[in-house]
Amino acid sequence: MMYYIEDGKGGVKPIDDVMAWVSGIGNTQVADTVRGGIRISTIFLGIDYNFTGGPPTLYETMVFGGEMNKTQNRFATREVALRHHAHLVRWHEDRSWGWWTVRNFFTDTWHDLNRRDL
Repeated sequence: MMYYIEDGKGGVKPIDDVMAWVSGIGNTQVADTVRGGIRISTIFLGIDYNFTGGPPTLYETMVFGGEMNKTQNRFATREVALRHHAHLVRWHEDRSWGWWTVRNFFTDTWHDLNRRDL
């Protein structure tokens, strides 16, 4: 299994030694926002959650509370994870977007958002 740590320059560095990973992973919280009792949290996982091949999936955004409770999505880059986090915060601030917009965001555009060339 390959482990990863953030390099402090916006990138990640693979590490194959679990003890080096534990000592180097540091704070995994990337973004945390609370709006109206709903928490949106984005973290660095440090372990690749992409089990189908392709770039490592190392970041996760999850919603706690509200109608999207326990909704989560994972991303390859910090930049894309933060963009997704901001999108969810905006949606919770302006509910007029509607559930369909967020559903499409999760299902139809997820692969585009995860592309490294954005």
